[in-house]
Amino acid sequence: MVDGTMPEGGAKVVAVHIESLQGLACYGWIGLDGTGFANSYPLILRRGDESLGEGWARGRRTDVEKARGCGWGLAFQVPLDPRILDSLDQPLDLEVKGAGVIQVVLTLSPFALSHMKAARELDYWSPVIATPAKQGIPRNAEDIAGQTILYVVHDAEGGAVATSQDLALMVAGSARVFMLRCGRTQWRLEKVITDHDDGGVAGPCLKTVETIGFEQPWAQHVLPDEARVAALQRIVHDLRPDVAHVRSVIYFSPELLVHLRPFVRRLIFSAHDFVAICLNGFLFNGDNKFCGGDCGSGTKRCLPADLDDSAPPLRGKSVYPWRARCIAALDHVDAIVVTSQTTIDVFLPYVSAEVLAKFHIIEHGRAVADWPDKAAAKPSAPLLPGTPFRIVLVGAINEAKGAVLVQELAKAVAGGDLDAEIHVVGYMSVLINQSRSVVYGPYSRGRLSPILDQIAPTVGLVPVQWPETYSHVVTELAMSNIPMIASNFGAVGERVRLHNLGWVLPQVTAESIIELLKRLKASPKELEERRQAVRRYRCRTEEGMAEDYIGLYNGVMN
Repeated sequence: MVDGTMPEGGAKVVAVHIESLQGLACYGWIGLDGTGFANSYPLILRRGDESLGEGWARGRRTDVEKARGCGWGLAFQVPLDPRILDSLDQPLDLEVKGAGVIQVVLTLSPFALSHMKAARELDYWSPVIATPAKQGIPRNAEDIAGQTILYVVHDAEGGAVATSQDLALMVAGSARVFMLRCGRTQWRLEKVITDHDDGGVAGPCLKTVETIGFEQPWAQHVLPDEARVAALQRIVHDLRPDVAHVRSVIYFSPELLVHLRPFVRRLIFSAHDFVAICLNGFLFNGDNKFCGGDCGSGTKRCLPADLDDSAPPLRGKSVYPWRARCIAALDHVDAIVVTSQTTIDVFLPYVSAEVLAKFHIIEHGRAVADWPDKAAAKPSAPLLPGTPFRIVLVGAINEAKGAVLVQELAKAVAGGDLDAEIHVVGYMSVLINQSRSVVYGPYSRGRLSPILDQIAPTVGLVPVQWPETYSHVVTELAMSNIPMIASNFGAVGERVRLHNLGWVLPQVTAESIIELLKRLKASPKELEERRQAVRRYRCRTEEGMAEDYIGLYNGVMN
């Protein structure tokens, strides 16, 4: 700890602790003393006059006050510039706006640092510049010629939103296509247009045509306000869509399905998660257990952090009126699309036979251009004598996707229980030991293949703790020729088992993973057989996905 400089009046930062540098973000806490404290403070990390990252301290840490004798403790997270990798193990200034400056030293294990620097050489953290998509043409594209299709999604990142965009671009060859992105305080209406990339090649892309702001933030526990209802009615009155395809009710509300019904001939709803059963769409409760929608007797909070915390408690209380609203709204749709049979199995206890008859399974498709020559692609690394297992995880690894298990596995690897490396191409919701592990941070689609080629994984790991409805990660690993160890949950276990893409563990724990890997090390033939099976796998194409949706749109109409 180094004493900070004292600002004029107010609080003074007197202590700082760095918990981890992980995924190009710094995590820690600060302690303050003085005559008055704020609930949050802006932070800037500097090397001289050069800013290396900006973030916030705003999570109360009463343990800091007790341990350090400070008057106020706050946790912080500071996203960092890749240049930070050249400034480790040397003093840096952490400016706490309004509370002074204190020196910090950031460190990273030699293992993690070498891989992070290699990732920087690949421009891993640089966003891929969006260009017009080069889409194929669904064989039945003319079936929607001249029609108008409105897609509704929540304004966020993630596989469901990316797939919605892929679908919108794919069907736009014959139809007028719009996408309404719903956020907490604003909506964005986009239209698919034809544009040209730098090489002059024409292709479809989404362009914002209108932004609609709302005074009241969206709240899950109240009915949609008049402003949102009026905005939706105006949009559908102006566009006159033939098909409305709602792919999320987050920031939209299930009642807006009812408001859409009189304006469209076909109304489709997609369940890419279980939000219609519970706002915690993973059905993964605060006790880190899959609950299936049955809250049980636990007491921990399970409301997702990005939703309204002022609402009545979700667990055992507001979950029931929310579910009733969603299930009632499903009576008004023509079809409900899911991506796997295991997803329907979870809905079975909650829907009527009439609603169940509306379910259709349409598997996600991916652009083959993401893997231009899979047959010639680099296979996963064979396990040579004396080399460690290279285990790779892809995506946002939160508790529902096995973060606590990965934390335990990283600790075991660091302790020598297994000769292995862990590579997280994405980010972790918990901090892990990085002596033999590395967290690279979020990636964009165009950056995934190069980093996987560089890592040369032996196996992938998909340790989900909930019945994931599809899993783009399974597709990405298999199309990258990487066999995987998977949990026996939902579409993950279903797809890995069906296509022989790896190993499905009845109970996925750090111990069961280590036991399997030691077995594979003793039996390289078994590993090689799975590697060959993965090389034969081909994912569903976007064209095939779009053809099924076009058939559904017209089948419902006819």
